[in-house]
Amino acid sequence: MQAITQTQIAARPQSNTPLFEALVCETHHAAAMSAIVASCINGSAVGRHTFDRATIDRFLPSEPAVLLSLTRRSLLEIEPLTETQDVIDSFFVALRLMRRALEKYFFDASEIGAGRARVVHARALTATASRLCHEGLRAVRALEIETPGRLPSLYCDHAQALSRLLLAAERGGMPCLDVNGHPFLPNLPQRRQSSRRTLGQNCRLLYQRAIVSAFVKDISEGGIGLLRAPFLRPDDLVTVELENGRQFKGLVAWTRGEAAGIRFFQAINRSDPILAI
Repeated sequence: MQAITQTQIAARPQSNTPLFEALVCETHHAAAMSAIVASCINGSAVGRHTFDRATIDRFLPSEPAVLLSLTRRSLLEIEPLTETQDVIDSFFVALRLMRRALEKYFFDASEIGAGRARVVHARALTATASRLCHEGLRAVRALEIETPGRLPSLYCDHAQALSRLLLAAERGGMPCLDVNGHPFLPNLPQRRQSSRRTLGQNCRLLYQRAIVSAFVKDISEGGIGLLRAPFLRPDDLVTVELENGRQFKGLVAWTRGEAAGIRFFQAINRSDPILAI
């Protein structure tokens, strides 16, 4: 990929900066979670860690909503992302392959036992995890090149820290396992002080004994921001179910047209993977 000149940086349109920031944040989040999943798989291969479906479900990322909800053409309008978009696409193809490999492992684990399934699938899982980290590394570095002139320099610092994690995991390392073999996300330079993260995904609301559709805009330790929810009223009791099945219960704190804010009954931990990046 060609280097971007200072003249090109100065000429970049700023109108698409929020969209570009969402793309960077969601890709960084998926890359960080991929490093954790790969660390678990690599640790299992050498007997340091035994992962289960609950652990994988907690960390395995889904494809960013910014890629699912926008057309390829609209993404390419964020000049000069033509080549970068291809790299990001490859990353999420590798993520889908990782998900399939894990599903095969968990199916066999239920049939022949986790120990035997680990032996059968060890090589395929580690190879798939290595590819995932390799493609994640390419995506993070490609976006890092696009970042100057669009976002603060801390995003580049963040990309460099993620690159180190991904490279270590690609090579069979376990950068996201602690001394006891438990998965964790190391501290990164660009951790949002508010711990608020854009989610941008459809959800289901369990509301007044009915199930209705809405859209999650963002999430923080204390609550969730919703769109497409004109039926909610302050103090309504609501359960929000995300696409991965995770549920959050709370009260409607405010409404504004079709937007609403849900305040959780119990705040989630700042270190929760859903808030990472």
